[in-house]
Amino acid sequence: MATECDRALDANGLEISIALAQSGANGYFCIGCGRELVAHIGLVNQPHFKHHPRYSVQDNRCTYSTETHRHQLAKSILQRLARVKVPSVYQYALAGWQRHQLQATRFVEAHEVLIERNIYEDQHGRVRWERSSERPFDDQEGTRELLVRPDVLFLNAEKKPVLLIELCATHAVNEAKLMKIRRLGIDTIEIYIPKTFTPEDIEGLFTSTQHTSWLYNREQFTTPIATTQPAPGAGSQLPAGNEGGLSEQPESYRCRALWLGAAIRGIRKSLGAADFAVATEAHRAVTAELGEQLRDRSEQAAGVARLQLADIEAEYQRDAAALAAEEAALEQWIRAKEEQLVRVGSYLKERVARAKAEWSRDNQTTEAELHAAELQLSIERAGRAAERIRLDREANALGAEEAELSRAEANLERQAASVRSRAKEQQHTLDGIRAAAAAIDQEIGDVAARKNQLRQIKEQPHQRQPDSEN
Repeated sequence: MATECDRALDANGLEISIALAQSGANGYFCIGCGRELVAHIGLVNQPHFKHHPRYSVQDNRCTYSTETHRHQLAKSILQRLARVKVPSVYQYALAGWQRHQLQATRFVEAHEVLIERNIYEDQHGRVRWERSSERPFDDQEGTRELLVRPDVLFLNAEKKPVLLIELCATHAVNEAKLMKIRRLGIDTIEIYIPKTFTPEDIEGLFTSTQHTSWLYNREQFTTPIATTQPAPGAGSQLPAGNEGGLSEQPESYRCRALWLGAAIRGIRKSLGAADFAVATEAHRAVTAELGEQLRDRSEQAAGVARLQLADIEAEYQRDAAALAAEEAALEQWIRAKEEQLVRVGSYLKERVARAKAEWSRDNQTTEAELHAAELQLSIERAGRAAERIRLDREANALGAEEAELSRAEANLERQAASVRSRAKEQQHTLDGIRAAAAAIDQEIGDVAARKNQLRQIKEQPHQRQPDSEN
């Protein structure tokens, strides 16, 4: 099956999210192998990039995934920042599930940051870690107990591990690894990296504790659990979520069995040693000698403590005398300030009384002026009302006159239209008469012409007759 992911490289070599891509083969390439990708953006499946179908039959398929990318990116950011914010740590009482804070939220800073290094407990019970990340993950036939490889390892200035960090992109820490981490006794946190987070969001994870939880905290594990209700104000109700608590993963039967197995192996190491009896005798001798030294040092410490106590009592007496003198001076200063405040209070009372008297006089004058102004305003309002009534009447009269003029104008318009209609009819009749007259004139002309022709015809025989007689 081809690998699916939600991030790719565009044609310019810049990283792009599937949320900003266009569906299809539009110049997207795999961050892992550099081959062409196709953006699948539909309505059913989750949008994702997938290798082009022409690569799906090849044997050397790409194993890159977005989870791997986010995992590597988070480790590189942590190595650059060399600091991470860890949650608060609380201890809870059995009665009422009350809690009290052991450690506040804080930043843990590293002198050196190592990525994926083997860390284990050697045959003598000492915690060791490897400098090289190329060493195989091998317990070397049981000589490396509690072998784990955290994602990130924080070292302090003395080159000692102070914090292990597990980055969770898909799978959380299993119970076997969790047991080993707790047996190693090194503070360990787990940071969940959501799938949709951008590089900027991932960097923000290390300055917030919203997605961070404790897998192991040494102080919390070594602090006894209170069996009684804490004093008022010393605790609060159990908070929502898992802030300040350890991982919510329960300690199963297998986890406890692995824990007991590790403890038994440690006991067997000690009992199986050839020089165990000699070591035991030497331990007793050293214990006796240390007891003598401890008693001598206790007596010396008691004498030093008595001398220090005397010095402290003398210093306390001096401090008490100085404090009494300061209290007397402070009491005198307070009395002086009280007298000053009394004088200031008397002065302010007088000022307030005078101000009240002046305000009363001004208020009376102002009320008279206000009454006169209100009367004048009433008169002006009455005049304006009468003027408004008169203007309304004139407006009504003008409206009636305008309506009458409108009616007269309408009548005149109708009469004009009737006159224009009659004029058109008369013009039409006149045009007909003129046409008839023209026709009559034409006929008269034709008749006159015909008469002339007939006259000429009549005259022609009379002219011919004399000639024939001649």
